[in-house]
Formats: sequence, C-alpha cells, structure tokens
Amino acid sequence: MMSKRQTSLHDFISNNNVILKRAAILSKSVGKKPGEIDNEQKLFSNFGGQDEDVDCIYIGSRPAAKAVIKNDVSINTVKREGDSKVSRAAGTRKKLQRVKHVKKEANKNNKSDSCISQLKASSFTSNRHSSANSKSKTTLQQHELKNERLSCEMTKSEKESTSVFPTITDEVSIDELPHNTSESFYLDNFTFALSSVLGNAEDKALLNDEDLEVINTFDHLSEAGRKLYVRLFQRKYRWLPMSKLKYPGIAADLSFALQELLSAGFLIGEQNLHDLTVVLGLLPAPDLRILAKDVRLADTGQPKSRLVECIVQHCSTQRSVFGRSMHSVVFKKAKRLLGSCCLLKEEPRVTLLRMLLLFSLTDITLEDEDAGLKVLFSLLMANMQKIVYPSYTISRSVKALRDRDSLIRLQKLLFSAAELMGHLQRHEFEPALQDYLMAKREFDNYYKDEDVVRYDESLPVWVREFTPNSLYTKLLYLGVEVLQKMRNYAAAVIQLEELLGQTAYCITSRGRWWERLSLNIDQHLKQPAKALCVITSGLLDPHVRTGHKLGLYLRAVKICSSPKNKSLKNRLEDVPAVLCQEPPSRVFHGKLFPKSTTAAKTSFYAPDFAENEGLCGVEDLALMHYEQLGYTDGVHGEGATMTTVLSLIFWDIVFMDGIMDTFWSPFQSQPLDLRWDNFYLNRKKEIDRRLEELSNWSDEVLCEKVENCWTAHVGETCVLTSWDLFKSVDHVKSLVTCIGGSVLAKILEKILKDHRHCRGGMPDLMVWNRKDKTFKFAEVSIILLF
Repeated sequence: MMSKRQTSLHDFISNNNVILKRAAILSKSVGKKPGEIDNEQKLFSNFGGQDEDVDCIYIGSRPAAKAVIKNDVSINTVKREGDSKVSRAAGTRKKLQRVKHVKKEANKNNKSDSCISQLKASSFTSNRHSSANSKSKTTLQQHELKNERLSCEMTKSEKESTSVFPTITDEVSIDELPHNTSESFYLDNFTFALSSVLGNAEDKALLNDEDLEVINTFDHLSEAGRKLYVRLFQRKYRWLPMSKLKYPGIAADLSFALQELLSAGFLIGEQNLHDLTVVLGLLPAPDLRILAKDVRLADTGQPKSRLVECIVQHCSTQRSVFGRSMHSVVFKKAKRLLGSCCLLKEEPRVTLLRMLLLFSLTDITLEDEDAGLKVLFSLLMANMQKIVYPSYTISRSVKALRDRDSLIRLQKLLFSAAELMGHLQRHEFEPALQDYLMAKREFDNYYKDEDVVRYDESLPVWVREFTPNSLYTKLLYLGVEVLQKMRNYAAAVIQLEELLGQTAYCITSRGRWWERLSLNIDQHLKQPAKALCVITSGLLDPHVRTGHKLGLYLRAVKICSSPKNKSLKNRLEDVPAVLCQEPPSRVFHGKLFPKSTTAAKTSFYAPDFAENEGLCGVEDLALMHYEQLGYTDGVHGEGATMTTVLSLIFWDIVFMDGIMDTFWSPFQSQPLDLRWDNFYLNRKKEIDRRLEELSNWSDEVLCEKVENCWTAHVGETCVLTSWDLFKSVDHVKSLVTCIGGSVLAKILEKILKDHRHCRGGMPDLMVWNRKDKTFKFAEVSIILLF
C-alpha cells in the first residue's frame, strides 16, 4: 500500500481566501448520451410502476397528420454526464468588473518595465525580481540577434532566481489552487498542475531525468516566455505564422519571447517545415491565389482547400523551363510569402502533456487526443469562480499506473485512439483498420503479461478504468465499429467474442457487447440458432442489467416469431424471460407545424387554452394538456428529475469521507465509484439508515431536509443535480410532498443500488398536483400518421 495523502478541498479554499459564491452556477444536463439505444418499459421492470401513476400519451394533429405518443421508455436515455452547463448568477457581476479593471492595469504594466515573476509552489504569488527588463527592451528592438547574443543578454540575477517549481525534495499539496484574476492565470494554473504532480511521490516516480530536465528548462524561462508557451500549448497543435501571434497581455512585441523559446528547444522554426501542403494551407487566400497565378492555374477562384490540392497536383506533374521540379520552385515561393512560422517541439510538448495526464487521470476518455489539456479549463473555471465543486476529502491509497511503462503506453494509446476516431469521422476506414490492428497486437502482447493483469485486478474496479488495458479494451470495441463499417461482420463477431471472453476490464459494457454480438450473428451472418445461444448466455451474465436484458429478450422473441425460423419457435421457452407491465395510454391532439426541412425539429402550435402563443415541442404540449387535467406543476427532466431529488436527500452520503480512492482530484463532481455496485456496498450502512428514515419522514421533515441541502449547496457542480430544472426549492418541496417519503425511498433505492443502469430510461415528464398530492410519470414520443 502506498502512503495515504488526504487533503480537504474546503481547507484549501479557506486557506487561499477564495470566496465561493454557491449561487454562481445553475446547471442542467440536457440531451441523450451518444451511442446508447432505447429499450422499452424500463420504468416498470425496475420500479414496478403502477398503472395509475404512469401515462402513455397520444398526440395528434388534425386533419393533415396524427401524432401518436406511446410509452417507449428508454433504459439508456440519459442526461449528459460529467460537469453540467454553468451560468453565472447576477451576484458575480461586480467581481467580473474588478477582474476587467485588474486586466487593464496588467496591460498598462506590460507596456512599462515588467519583472520576471517567481511562483512559489505553496502560494503561487509572484515575487521573482530581475534587472533584465532594461535589456529586454533593447532586445525587442533588435529582431535579428543571434542565439549566442540572446543568451548573453540574460542577467545573472535572472539565472539565479528561485525556481517556480519545488525542488526534488519538496512536496506540493494540491490544496493550493491559485486564485488569480490577472493575465497570468493561464501560467498559474499550468504551474499548479505541474507542481501537484511533482509534489506527489507516486506520480513523480513515473518521471525520468529527461522529463525533469524539460521541467527545469521551462522553469528558467522568463515570465513572458513561460506565458507565451502556455498559451501556444493550449492551442491546436499545428504550425503557426509568427505574424499572427498577438498576445498584448504578455508583451506588445513577442520577438524576444519567441526567440527565447526557439533557443531553449521548446519551439522549432520554419527551417524544419518541409511539407508543401502544410505551407500552402498556412497561406492566406489572397497569397494563395497569387501563387496559383504564378504557376498558371486556370481557375484561381476555387475554395482554398481545393486550390491547395490543385497546386500540389500541378507541382507533382510539371517542371520548369530549366527542367527543375516545380515542387521546389513553388515551395520556396510559398515559404517566402508565408514568412516566419513556428511549431511546438514534439518532445517537450509530449512530456508536459504526460504531466497533465497524471494530474487529470480520472478525467481521461478515448476522445482526448491531447489528454490533460481539458483540466486546464477546469482549473480556469474554478479559478474564475464560474464552477464551484463540492467539498470532500481527497484520499489515495493505490496507483492506477503500475510503472512508467504503463504511463507511456497510456499516452500512446490516447494518441492512437484519437487518430482512429478521426479516421472514422472522415470515413477513412482503411487507415482506421490499420490503427485498430496495431492496437490489437499491442493489447494481445500486454494482456499476456500476467503480472500486469494481476496488478490491475487488485485495483478497485473504478480505479481499474484508468489503466492502459481498460482503454485498450474500449479501443478494441471501436475496432468492432470499423469492421462493421467495412462489412466484415465475421471478424467483428470474433472480436466481440474475444472481448466477452475476459472479465477483467470494462465489465459494465458487457450488456452492449452481448446485444451487438447477437445482432451480428442473427442479421448479418444469418445464424439465428447460434444467436439464440448467445442471447441465453448474455441473459445469464451477472453483469448484464435492466435494459440490455430486455433488449436481448426482445431479439429472442423476434427470432422465434419470424416465419423464416419456424423450427426455432419452441426455443423461446429455453430463454430466460424478461417481462414488463404494459402502461396505460392517453391521447392528446395538437396541430402540427409543417417542417421546412427533414432535419428540422418537430413542433406544434400551442393550443388555444395555452397562455403563450407560438410553437412548442411535444413535451411542452403534453405539459399544457396535463395542466388542463388539474396537474398544477410539471417538469420535462427525464432521469434528472429523480437524481436531483436523490442528491438533495443523500448529498452528505454521496460526498462522505472515509471511503478510499473515490476522490482523487479537487475537480470531481461525483465520487469515482458512483456508477458501480460498490457505491452502494461502500455506503450500505449509511444508505440503508437514510432510506429507513426517509420512509418515516413526515412531509414537514422531508421539506426541511430538502431545503437545508438546497440552501447549503445550491450552485455546486454535481453530476446528479440539475439546479435549473426546478424553479426554486419550493418547487422541489411540492414534488417530494406529493410523492411522499415511503414511495420516494423505493424509487431512490433502485437508483442508489445501480446508478449506471437506473439513472436513465425514466419517463420524459413528471407532473403533480399540489392540492390533492397526486403525481404521474409520462413518457412521450411521436408517430405521425398521414
């Protein structure tokens, strides 16, 4: 076991005098999670819903069309996870005015003498002083100084200044988040992330001497050089014309800072640019047309991308009158038009990305090509008080990455995944296939290492998600998509069988894998009998839950009832049944607004009895009709309605202390084990006690608990909570009193025990009547009948 490091987020906020205005954020999760399918009637299979509490609605338009809304509850229709959308409350406007004033003062100071700042790891306050400023002015006026002269211009006091990073023996606590509102906050946040990694002995052990040398070199850059590098570091990785780099908050003239970065090996210049296509792509459109006229292209009015292709193609087939290749002639002209340009040097950039990857390990996804960069945005939002994270205790007892080799593999894997996904988006299936096959070979070799697998299996399942093998497993499932796009379904089936053959990684994805495997075997390989065997195995898999079970069973019903499979009709009896209760339905009629395009959203004219005229969505139309039926309140929140109520009753338990390795970062909106069975098992005693209390709470006590939690935490970013879903705390209180503590406890118990599979699939609408304390769930969907 490694040494435990515990840090209170509340302590570092108070220590740094950070005033967090809890009302600064209103968050709401919207949309459905990409890639997840809809499965029917999950509410009834999970909650045992009663007929009188759930409606199926039919909405139609007369006379042109009829819209039928029937119950089609989606198990995997979820509110967007992760950090919610945020918006500032009016109370922060004065603070922003002060921020603008500070920025103006900083810009004025940049025009005068500036000093080289030193950021101590404990307080991140600037106190580095140097007499190099007078020489910096002279240097800025002399743009063609050689590297030797530039190094001589650095004064002795600057070279001997104290490092912005801790020494090798220092330890930096992550509870020292910088809180600046000046132009230096980009650098401060970047420095904070690096210092946090260096201050953690376990993370620092994954770095080698070359990594530390890069950090040391960065440390000894001037303040302007470090600021400029951080700004370039956060931009898209590509060549940049120096003439277009404008950062007046850093310096009016960036020549000195750019030359310093070139000399220190953090940038490379245009002499390293040898790709004609890249050079042409950097040219402005007018310069590109001038070049096209020089090479006598017929049509110079084409779009820029097409013009680049034509010039490159022309150069590959034509020669000059002297027999020289047109490629070299055009390349020289293009570089002359382009002027000076720069690119971040690969080695230092990869090293610093690796540092940020360690700092933000719990936030990585396959979509992160530059893994770690988004944590700088989280730092920025927290620094500017646009996001307030809940208070909890950080505790780490295990290492997700076994050694440095695991870290290197993880970083390379993220680069490969980004390339594969890019090829998929551009429909470049052959390059995507090669990326997949390479990843497969690496995974096969790595998976054979029993020590690695044994170490991963010793980790908590929610920490195991951050290991290279877990991400390799997800990448291999992306390979299944590539194979299916290329119609190689036999190979896709083999890959799915291999994924299902192991139970160490991505066990929560097994339901999706079983469904995809049964579909491929049935529909594409035309082997319905084998598909039934696969479905039976999937239904007996303990990791397959709720909606995935229903999806597998419905496919079995489809196979056995097909006229083509008469011999399999009796095989349905051998398949474990998954039965659901059919809900009642209700019909509403509305006038359909004609679509301008097929992609336009379906809208209805507001009914005559509505207060507001105009157009509305189908959910709003249903809410209006329910209001006519006596339901005084209603929200369109799907699963967010119940998870918001859950968070207001169980907030202290969700973010409770004493459970190791559930909080690794100050920027978490949920414990790491939330979507695992372990969430309930780790808090079983506390959850069971609260559920029992909830069942016995009177309406007055229930309202008091909800109001106290709302008042204490409103605006804090929590993945369970959508603060702007309800109008006010009184709106929430009216809902919970209508449901009652006893019924509420049964609903919330299901979500608490299996949040991953029960957080979604809830009906679209929740309506209730404050007077007679009745409520109803209603799922809405549209079928147009002409």
